[in-house]
Amino acid sequence: MNTLLNEYLSRIDLGDPQPFKNIIIVPAFAGDQHTPEYLTLTEALDQKLVSITEVNAAGTVPAVKVANNSDLFLLLVDGEELVGARQNRTLNTSILVAGRSETIVPVSCTERGRWGYQVGKAAFADAGFVSPHKLRSFTSKSVSQSLGRGLGHKSDQAGVWHHVDLCCMGAGASSPTSAMADVVAKVARELEEYLQQLKPLPGQQGLAVLVNGDVAGLDLLSSARACQVLHPKLLRSYALGALLDQKPVRTDKPREQVQAFLEASRASSEQIHRSVGCGEDHRFTGQGIAGSALVSDGQVLHLNLYRN
Repeated sequence: MNTLLNEYLSRIDLGDPQPFKNIIIVPAFAGDQHTPEYLTLTEALDQKLVSITEVNAAGTVPAVKVANNSDLFLLLVDGEELVGARQNRTLNTSILVAGRSETIVPVSCTERGRWGYQVGKAAFADAGFVSPHKLRSFTSKSVSQSLGRGLGHKSDQAGVWHHVDLCCMGAGASSPTSAMADVVAKVARELEEYLQQLKPLPGQQGLAVLVNGDVAGLDLLSSARACQVLHPKLLRSYALGALLDQKPVRTDKPREQVQAFLEASRASSEQIHRSVGCGEDHRFTGQGIAGSALVSDGQVLHLNLYRN
């Protein structure tokens, strides 16, 4: 791993663990960073400063068009789900979109049984959640492999559909179109319990999550404000996985487990690719650990690590 990411990982501070059911949240802090000011997807859509549509009237499964009508940058986080248009999608990678620009963004389909516009839903809306962490890790791994072959930020679409099917079965969700959004709707009440019990702390920039006593992953953002906005989405991602895979819980030294996870990450090999938007896309592979980081002007905007 290069010096930039190595030093970044070494200065991450961890807060007191927050346990609830079979999840333990360990708040993460990365200190002040001089990153460009940006809006999150949720903020930009709420303020009607961004529009997300199919690339054209006919559409194409692995891509959507993002028009940022704000003067600010727009941060898209890998795994954020979009609903509407011809079919629901999930973002393949984290992207920084420049102000006043249009970008074609790589996505994966999370609604296999629909390819057609619904009345009044020509554009995409914010689904309010990030894909389950196991699906995110699968997609990230397949995207890293695609980048390594020089094929861009493409995912294994068949594998994504397989993960969605498993989630539907695990949640007992009846979904006519095999949509991940129907899984989330099925367990919405249970997910809300996690959100009510596991609140972000002031100044918190990320979260490491243990599911059933093992570290599942970590998400860390450059902005505490952005973390406050994204915290419910990210928590739903890990909580959904926890609901579908409940096992006896171990609570042995969670902070120490996360610290060991970070130390192992620092030993990862790294490849650097051009990002779809602004900056660089750093990809990591290590002993049982993988992930990615979006870096702009020498600053980490979003880091995602997961069990490989």
